[in-house]
Amino acid sequence: MANKKKRFRIGLLTATITDPFSNMLARGAMKAAERLDCDLFIFPGKYIGLDDLYEQFDAKYEYQYNVLIDHAARSGLDYMIAAVGTIAYAMGNEDKLRLLERFGDMPLLSVAFQTEKYDYLIYDNKSGVADAVEYLISEGRKRIAFMAGDLKNIECMQRFEAYRDTLIKHGLRFDKSIVKECEIAGKMIDVVRTLLKTHPDIDGVACVNDMIAETVCTAVKEMGKRVGTDVAVVGFDDLPLAAELDPPLASVRADAALLGERAVEKAYNFLAGIPDDEHYVPTSFVPRQSCSTLGELFDSPEVIFTGSYEDALDNIRTYLKGHSEYTTAQRERIFFIFKRLLTFIKDEFIERMPDRFSIARALEIADELFGSDCVSADMLIRSYTVIDGAFKWANERCDKRWREPLRRLYESFYRRISSELAKQYRALQDNNLERSHVNNVFIRDTLMFHRNIRDAYKNCMKRLTDVGADTGYLYILEKSVPYHSGERFLPDDWQFKAYFYGKDLFSVPENEQRVTPTELFSHKYLPTDRRYTLIAADLFSNEYQYGMALLEPRSEQFLEELELVVYQISSAVRTIELLMQQEDMLTELHSRSLALDNLSKTDELTGLNNRRGFYVAAEKLAEEHKGSELIVCYADMDNLKLVNDRFGHNEGDYSIKLLAECMRYAFGESAVIGRMGGDEYAAVVLREKCGTPEEIRRRKEGFLAAAAERDKKPFRVGISLGICECVSTDSYDLRAVIDKADGLLYMEKIKRKKEI
Repeated sequence: MANKKKRFRIGLLTATITDPFSNMLARGAMKAAERLDCDLFIFPGKYIGLDDLYEQFDAKYEYQYNVLIDHAARSGLDYMIAAVGTIAYAMGNEDKLRLLERFGDMPLLSVAFQTEKYDYLIYDNKSGVADAVEYLISEGRKRIAFMAGDLKNIECMQRFEAYRDTLIKHGLRFDKSIVKECEIAGKMIDVVRTLLKTHPDIDGVACVNDMIAETVCTAVKEMGKRVGTDVAVVGFDDLPLAAELDPPLASVRADAALLGERAVEKAYNFLAGIPDDEHYVPTSFVPRQSCSTLGELFDSPEVIFTGSYEDALDNIRTYLKGHSEYTTAQRERIFFIFKRLLTFIKDEFIERMPDRFSIARALEIADELFGSDCVSADMLIRSYTVIDGAFKWANERCDKRWREPLRRLYESFYRRISSELAKQYRALQDNNLERSHVNNVFIRDTLMFHRNIRDAYKNCMKRLTDVGADTGYLYILEKSVPYHSGERFLPDDWQFKAYFYGKDLFSVPENEQRVTPTELFSHKYLPTDRRYTLIAADLFSNEYQYGMALLEPRSEQFLEELELVVYQISSAVRTIELLMQQEDMLTELHSRSLALDNLSKTDELTGLNNRRGFYVAAEKLAEEHKGSELIVCYADMDNLKLVNDRFGHNEGDYSIKLLAECMRYAFGESAVIGRMGGDEYAAVVLREKCGTPEEIRRRKEGFLAAAAERDKKPFRVGISLGICECVSTDSYDLRAVIDKADGLLYMEKIKRKKEI
């Protein structure tokens, strides 16, 4: 038999998963891992070296996530991709290298940070920035400033060099005074304000990223100037926020998803022995209104449909290029549909007379767009602009006799778009309501603990599948550990408590719970018949670490839910630890009390009254209800000795406790019930509270049948009852009635067949 191909196990260390860049990086990595049949482990930490920023934004304990760096370093995976340029963007190059050195001999790829010591993958920072600056120059901008970020950062330096060299190439003066370093924090806007006030002749600002560019736009507006007309602004990264700003932000598109895909490909190629010396991922400039002197760059039908048929197609492609939500392949697919549609209108309504089937054929082309699952509501709204322009363009060029069928086609298109938009908005509203409900139920049920606190670990995971995790594994530190910023976190005392597959929850057997740091990521409960992606969720509360969960997302949407899940499971685990501490304390106090006071009235195993406690409570009941009808019972288990001998004393104890619950159920909460010793029980209850002896027996049998079906024990648990009725007089008569019930029990037992 041929050896089965080994499935590579690749790690991805990235920054916060709610950050748009890291989110798309993870999505791209997940896509490539699925395509290449690799197991992927994602470690989403936070940013390093920003403790002051965390304090400023009331996120004091965000640094806790960064214990995942050390978990990743000790994971024993085949390869690690470390987005150190993102995680440690605020740190110097030497600190970045020290961070990478934590991984020892593990094969490693540095992402967004170029280093000679490790293989790396970075954006082609220079070409995109050069294109952006050249565009500003072509728009007549003469005084272009640069917001440089931190020039100790290699990527920031490369983008600055591209800016400087492009100015010099085109004969513009390079002026250091309008180049400003800045951080992504509250003080950055003060730097921008000062720059613009000191140099009022600035007519363009290129920025090292979109977040800085957004702040520049705010400062320009504060000064009463117009973004795009008075001062052009360009960012870098083309995050989703870029297209949503007012006006939309021009940016250098650095496709984070593509970067994630290529990173996993490089990891796979290294492990498979395939040469891969590529270090750069291409970037491209996306012009939008923030850098246009027209203020309406490809945002109106008149601008898009200027010139010839070929010009209109080029403008449509540029217009779609400004849509950062889509991949290049998706934009090309949508462009191809628009191209076919415009070509059809040109051929059918301009160059010849349309026939009675022309409208139907045009709508068939449009249905490819409207019926596509990948087309968002925003793209449909953009379609209004393209279609409006296309029909105005065709109306000006077609024969007057053909304008009426063209108008009908125009109306049909608008009805289709409006209908599709309404459908998408309804679906979005329904989805948001459903997600809100599911999240609320998850939050509620995570903290619902049952009587057996030892099962709480698995129970706190029962709703994870509802919020998007198909599989999960829960690891707890033997004891919560304080962790402070700047420390290393290298605990060895891990306990593998529980796991789930879909709705099925499991506790790990106690003898298998202790695991090493490497075994967190490699054990027999992980899937072996398929690939998987697991996301590491750090469990912490304030300055204490409690453990970690590995969660398999059903889809990329789970990335949006991850922090909610982390906080909620962390809260549950913290509560469980407190409850277990409380339980241990109570158990210890109870044990000491039993040792000191043999007159305790409670049976430890069942929680019922013991013999003494029973007689005290039963006599009190008889005294308080003189003249009332009582039902008195004496009972014992059928075949306890056989259960102990064949299945062990643990099962015997299970049976004794089950019968205690059975007695409570059969006689009701108002009954006085006691364990008289061994497997013997007694009960006294007001007849009006529990019904007839026959009803008691039926409840008893029903309870035991349900327990047998639920617990699937290899033996039958049974109990025999001796029941008699009396009128309460005094405690002496009560004891006599109990003795009588004991005699009736004996008579019943000798009649019953012993079976197990």
